[in-house]
Formats: sequence, structure tokens, C-alpha cells
Amino acid sequence: MEREGVAPDAVTYNTSIDGCGHMGYINRTFDTLKRMMDASCEPDYGTYCILLKHLLKGNLNVSYVDASALWNLIELDTFWQFLERMSQYCLNPTMKTYSSLIAGFCKASRIKEACVLLDHMRRKDITPNEEIYMSLIKCCCDRKFFEKALLFINNMIECGFQPHLDLYQLLIPGLCNEGEFEKAKSLFSDLLELRYNHDEVAWKILIDGLLKVGHVGICSQMLSTMENTQCCISSQTYAMLTNGMHEASGSLVGALQGEAN
Repeated sequence: MEREGVAPDAVTYNTSIDGCGHMGYINRTFDTLKRMMDASCEPDYGTYCILLKHLLKGNLNVSYVDASALWNLIELDTFWQFLERMSQYCLNPTMKTYSSLIAGFCKASRIKEACVLLDHMRRKDITPNEEIYMSLIKCCCDRKFFEKALLFINNMIECGFQPHLDLYQLLIPGLCNEGEFEKAKSLFSDLLELRYNHDEVAWKILIDGLLKVGHVGICSQMLSTMENTQCCISSQTYAMLTNGMHEASGSLVGALQGEAN
């Protein structure tokens, strides 16, 4: 391909790396990785999964590792081994390296291992990107580590990133589910100072967030906060929200009356 002037892409390199790994040529997998990076073709999430899969296969002395189970099986020792192999080929881990590996551990809900990699990259003076923070926050919310998720939200903002509303949609109802209403209200007030569309805030946080999980009271308080800070909510969204709160309140009263009877 290269002799004919056609530059291999990430898919081509990944296929070559996987093929070498299947034949047991682990050194060739890293040789191909070096050629890939030297050619300014950035490895992607799939590249790192393939490399780690074949390293793990050797460590476990098995002929096959199910890629779908990779992040449940792999331990940090394999990651350190991976970095050592990269060093032998004069390759340094990049932002994409850490982003891919942290995302992998987060997909397996292994926030402890993800945070170890986060600390490691910071010691290398690599600042986490938006993708890394999003993976960490989602994982924390899935594990109900809402305090840690709140810390990452603040870190993200300090680094100049604006968190997606989807993250607040996970975190604010989560804090309320844990009885942390004041923290939820404080976080909501903070997000109103950011550059979000107020209709989207009302939909994602209040209608699709708090009302869906039955937090009518705190939803009403947050709507009042929006009104007091002169947020611009369309009449249609406002009607949908107030009707939703009325219906949810009626359902709650009905349920309480049913329990009393």
C-alpha cells in the first residue's frame, strides 16, 4: 500500500496488529504500533483493546480472550506491562491512550482503576480532556458515587470545559435520590450561570430528570429558581412542566391514600 502511495488507516493497522497477536507475535504487534504512530496515524480505542487483549492472553496463558469481557478481566499489572512495552519501542502514551483505557475501565464500572490511570496521566503532566471527564462522571453516577462525580464536574469546569447537560441529568436526580437536596440545588444554581438553553435545562433536568423519578417538590423549587433568575422558558415547555408536576403530585397523593386505606 505504502509503495503505491496509499497510506494505511487505523482499521488497516488494527487488522495487522490483531493478526500478529493471533499468531502469537506480540513483539510484532508493538512494531506495527510504532509504524502506525510514526506515520502520524493515531491509535484509537480499538487499537488499544487489541493490544491489551493479546497481552492479557499471554499473561493468562490462554489461546483466546473474549473482547467483550476484556475490561472485566484485565488488571492494572497488564497496563503497566503495556506501558513498558511502549517504552521499549520509544513510544509515549498520549491523551488518546489514557482516554481509551479510562473509557474501557469505566465501561466495566471499574472507577478505582480508572482513577489510578487518571492520577498516572496527571503525573505525566497530561491534562485530562473532556472525553475522559465524561467517562469518569458517568461511571461515578452508575456506581452511585455522586460526591466523586460532583468533584469531577468541578474539575471539568476549572479546566475550561462545559459539562454536557446529560451529565447533570444523571447527577442532580442521583444526589436527590441520596437525600442530598441542598447539594443538588446548589449544583442546579451553578449550571444556570453557564451558557445552556433554558428550555433544554427544563426538559433534561426537571421533566426528564427529576419528575421521572418522582422528585416533585425539589423540581418545583428548581423551577422557582429559574423563574427568580429570569430564565427564558418557552410557554410550551413551561406548560408541559407545570402539568407534569400537577400529574405527579396527584399520583403521589393517590398512592398515599391507597396506602392509608
